[in-house]
Amino acid sequence: MYFLQTIESQSNVSMVLFFGTLGMLVLTQLDRLMITKLIGYSSTGLYSFGFAYASIIALFSNAVSQAFQPWVFDSCANNNFIEIKKTSNTLMLCICFISIVLISIGPEAIRILGPSSFWNSKYVIMPLVLGAVFQYLAATYSSIQVYNKKTFFIPIGTLIAALINFSLNSFFIPMYGFEGAAFSTFLSFLAYAFFHLLAYKRITENAIYDDPFLWTVALVTSFICLLFYILYDLFLLRYLLLFLVSILFIYFERKNIINISKS
Repeated sequence: MYFLQTIESQSNVSMVLFFGTLGMLVLTQLDRLMITKLIGYSSTGLYSFGFAYASIIALFSNAVSQAFQPWVFDSCANNNFIEIKKTSNTLMLCICFISIVLISIGPEAIRILGPSSFWNSKYVIMPLVLGAVFQYLAATYSSIQVYNKKTFFIPIGTLIAALINFSLNSFFIPMYGFEGAAFSTFLSFLAYAFFHLLAYKRITENAIYDDPFLWTVALVTSFICLLFYILYDLFLLRYLLLFLVSILFIYFERKNIINISKS
């Protein structure tokens, strides 16, 4: 009887996660469908080209999240919340730093990867990369839902994010073109991360993550990336800013990064 109950419980969790993942796939395709419908295929091509470049951080952060999750489960079982906070803080800083680098070199990367007709796709890199940062933050919180087998919030959050994205796209795409879709995605994932923060707070009373730190890093990163976006046509200033950010990151985080890599 216990064995059957365990199988049923695991099946319910897996089904909810499946529909949550399916919903996220729909959400990532929604922009391109609406761009095509509202302003045409050529804009969809530009958006898709920038999206492909921005997906680098999404692939990396998803791999980090999947590798980090089993360790989080073991640490939660042992009430080792201090180590979870330290490690999650360092990983968040690393994700954000890589995001800053990808955004800062975006114009040159796009010029190398595609013909001049695709160069305007550089303007979607910043919001899409930041969207991936907040998607990672949401995954950090949703892992606790999986640990506690209370995953019903995951598809709800996905549905809310999809509705927000659809509503914002309907407004922004006609006004700002394919760039508006990228900013809609960013705002949707920001809302998605905040929803999972609330769900995480509801599910557990334990302070598993350092929430103020995680959100401060994410929001400060957003501001820094906005500066890079503004400086996209100013090559020297942009790379000077990148050099300063890199020096600060390496100076303050080198020990933590080495410790995580050893563990």
